[in-house]
Amino acid sequence: MRQDRHGRATRPDNDRRRRPAHGFRTRDLTRFADLARDALSELPDELLAAVANADLIVEEVPPEPSLVRPDVPLAAVQLGPESSRVTIYRRPLESRAADRAELTDLLRAAIGREVAEALGIDITDWDDLDFG
Repeated sequence: MRQDRHGRATRPDNDRRRRPAHGFRTRDLTRFADLARDALSELPDELLAAVANADLIVEEVPPEPSLVRPDVPLAAVQLGPESSRVTIYRRPLESRAADRAELTDLLRAAIGREVAEALGIDITDWDDLDFG
């Protein structure tokens, strides 16, 4: 192990003191993107058809809140006739999840709600949808 300028050994990244106090973090962006792809493929058929050919983009943090949307977005969906985009914001999602299963459920819910909103579908009870 390397030593710092004070003669102490450096701490590895898995040291609890350097990790956030709560939330589940994936090891890297690739693993998070894999979880997001899996969550996207598990959407109900009526929502999946709209984003079947969409580009999946993972960003670390969302843009600054605006007056139109003052809350912190977890995902964003842009549907177009030629190209569609599904943008997922990693840090807000990871900070809300306690483990991998909860992160997967949160990803599926965030993507599903944004797709439904973009399609104009009113989802009053999210549990009524069939997640295959």
